[in-house]
Amino acid sequence: MICTDFVTFCTRPFLLGAANPIADATSLLPTVGENSGALELTFSCLPVADRGDVVLKVEHSSDLGVNDAWTGAEVPDSNDGPTNGVTFTVSPGGGDLKDVTASINVGEAAGGKLFGRLQGLEVPE
Repeated sequence: MICTDFVTFCTRPFLLGAANPIADATSLLPTVGENSGALELTFSCLPVADRGDVVLKVEHSSDLGVNDAWTGAEVPDSNDGPTNGVTFTVSPGGGDLKDVTASINVGEAAGGKLFGRLQGLEVPE
């Protein structure tokens, strides 16, 4: 059984389509589900070229990174994967956004647990 609890962290909510960096982006956070045993995170985000100095990654762990380090892949502009157990399905979204479904393979689970998160990391110049 896959645990569908997940942690979401994004340092810049405008990456997910918020009007500005201080807007309440709660409604824009990823939704979580399960499809054929895979953990799925679904969200909208800016294309790679519009993310500035931030990298968006979907990451997974079987124990929230305690003994099983977070592993993941950068969110691409088009269908991709699997990369590190994550497969992306990407389509045009509203306005400048991309609609993304990230599927984390059930094989990444250990002890019946699998956690996923979307993380935005600023890349130092």
